[in-house]
Amino acid sequence: MIDVGTRISAPFCAGLLGELGAEVIKVEQPGEGDFMRTIGPFVDGYSLFWAVEGRGRKGVTCDLRTSEGQDLFRRLAATADVVCENFRPGTMEAWHVGPGDLDPRLVMVRISVFGQDGPYSARPGLAHAAVAALYERDVKGTGTGAVVDAPLYGAVLRILEWTIAGYDRLGIVRNREGNRLANSAPLDNYPTADGKYVCIVAGSDANFRRLCDAMEQPDLFEDPRFRDLAHRAEHGDEINGIVADWTSSRTAAEVEAACVAHDVPVGTAYSAADIVTDAHMAARGDLVTVDDSVVGPMKQQAPFPRLDGRPPAPPTSAPRLGEHNEEIWCGLVGLSPDELAALRDKGVV
Repeated sequence: MIDVGTRISAPFCAGLLGELGAEVIKVEQPGEGDFMRTIGPFVDGYSLFWAVEGRGRKGVTCDLRTSEGQDLFRRLAATADVVCENFRPGTMEAWHVGPGDLDPRLVMVRISVFGQDGPYSARPGLAHAAVAALYERDVKGTGTGAVVDAPLYGAVLRILEWTIAGYDRLGIVRNREGNRLANSAPLDNYPTADGKYVCIVAGSDANFRRLCDAMEQPDLFEDPRFRDLAHRAEHGDEINGIVADWTSSRTAAEVEAACVAHDVPVGTAYSAADIVTDAHMAARGDLVTVDDSVVGPMKQQAPFPRLDGRPPAPPTSAPRLGEHNEEIWCGLVGLSPDELAALRDKGVV
């Protein structure tokens, strides 16, 4: 498997598969590498965030902005079964390493905030759909299935990022931080003039500069308190307060429009009413109408994920209690009607 993503979502997905036995190759930009390498806390300059989220894989560098790098990547991809990426939709195609440029047998996992199509697809953001047991059975040729041991606490434990490593090496006991992060700023759910909240993620230098322009406060980028990620994290209350003052003077739509215009990752916190009237979700078919056998048609979330961009068919209704007893026990398992009736009388079915 090739991990060609950055920051969190695609590398996290690749990491999970690596922990399930896949061989993962991490492709990074020469010189700078993955942004996760720059996020604290640090031990002697080494990011514990990266230590956790970058584990379980081999690493190579390759500049996909050059034709030579693109050719190299295509050759690497020819040896793989899966490619996982989370760039903004269209980026891989612009680099000539999109699905149409690679071996059609590849499984390409494309993680993005709003999907590969629809009105919002080009928006930036920081956002796992692979079946390891099938990989083991079909690709490795074992011919057998697997028992997936997935207790809920294990899922929570796995997404603790650097929490355990930070305690082990630095004695940091990570506590609640609300919607902020102690090692990144500005980042928060900010209030707006119309009573809503918008999430803005502008921890990197590039995104912070764009946010300063969106707020029409370009001088903030030159402020010594905010000159880089470490200083902005140190002065998190100040910079988050400045952003909150700006958002509080505008509606959520105005804040979102300004951020989108300057390529700042942003999203308005949605209520259920916002979700069901959203044009992007409607365009992508993210909501479906399920004809429920008890209460009739109702809107629900569509199945996720989807394959090859095809909108999924609406699921069938949740069954009434015992609704398919005859179909399954008699039609599939082979009981006679009398046997089924006897079991029903005993309370077995």
